[in-house]
Amino acid sequence: MSDLIGIVIVIGAANVIALPFLLFGMMYKMRTKRWTRVEGEIVPFPKQEAIVKNIPKRVRRFVTVSNAKPTVRFEREDGVEQIVTAGISHDPPLTIGRQIGVYYNPEQPTKITLEHFAHNGNALLLVSMIIYVLSFIPIAVILSS
Repeated sequence: MSDLIGIVIVIGAANVIALPFLLFGMMYKMRTKRWTRVEGEIVPFPKQEAIVKNIPKRVRRFVTVSNAKPTVRFEREDGVEQIVTAGISHDPPLTIGRQIGVYYNPEQPTKITLEHFAHNGNALLLVSMIIYVLSFIPIAVILSS
């Protein structure tokens, strides 16, 4: 009976930890199915351009301005150019000038998901799978005792 209680506790703990990752990962994956996909380009965010312009040229090579939250420029299906900064940051940052797939909400074009492992839900789904797989270790220990 105590083995069964231990297994239930492990499964419950794994679900409490992994379920948010699983749900958010699925939410991001569903966006890519419903939203419009276009090609975009990583560009400097507006404040970054202003900061770099104000730094003397002889000092610029020593200054690093992070583009950790990538800003992407893309053309919507209606022909309007859109520039949006993503809500998820990267370390290391995405390279300025990189071409990348962009999924945007046609009703709210400032809501985007990039076609990138960290943005499209794959990273969250991977974390949830790792947690679920690791939960088998204590279950195996309980069952073997």
